Amino acid sequence: MTTRKELKRKALDGLGGYYWTGFLVCVIAMLLGGAGGVKNPLSGLTGSMGSSGVEEIAGSSEPTSSMALVILGVLVTVLGTMWLVGILWSSFVGNVIQVGCCRYFVESQEIGRSAGLGQVFSGFGGGNYLNVVKVMFMRGLFQMLWTFLLIIPGIIKSYDYYLVPYLLAETPELSYREALRISTEMMFGHRWRLFVLELSFIGWNILGSLLCGIGVLFVRPYESATFAEFYLDRCRVPGAENVVS
Repeated sequence: MTTRKELKRKALDGLGGYYWTGFLVCVIAMLLGGAGGVKNPLSGLTGSMGSSGVEEIAGSSEPTSSMALVILGVLVTVLGTMWLVGILWSSFVGNVIQVGCCRYFVESQEIGRSAGLGQVFSGFGGGNYLNVVKVMFMRGLFQMLWTFLLIIPGIIKSYDYYLVPYLLAETPELSYREALRISTEMMFGHRWRLFVLELSFIGWNILGSLLCGIGVLFVRPYESATFAEFYLDRCRVPGAENVVS
């Protein structure tokens, strides 16, 4: 089994041939892949309102109260729409970009040079776009359901399903059941190993965050290449081809 240091060394060796293109890939993923979170519309409202504000509304006239309800209704509608648009964007664009990024870094690590920026958008072509959307959506849905059950099982399942975008990157026609099964089998006994691998980048991310957060972007190619090496290492295990088949 390849050690953590060996994985990171292989990542750096491969990344030396395409770092700046990999950096551009990470910037594209950041711009297109993340929808961002939407705050609870009521939390901001109550957080900025003291007891005097509550008394003012309680003692206000009926027209003022009606206006407050209308404004609140508009806020809830707008923020709800933003939340829905965020979900749709993440499902139909962000998740597909994530799969494309996985394909880019896996192929780049294998050949030791950039696989081409076009790989980032590979999930949108080939006739398997909707299947990629479906599988990634189901992955997120199952993770959320496990998290609702209990926090710990949700965390465990997030590691079980970690390799799903990598599997889709190479075999985009996989069904969601097969993708979840294969990822779970490949991650069996390696959740803690991946967790420690993620922790090993904390120092780099803290250092990068000192530059107004921009520095973190320069660490992303290193991280992505390392996790691509983790996936490739799991694929090199004898018998892995039987799991995928």
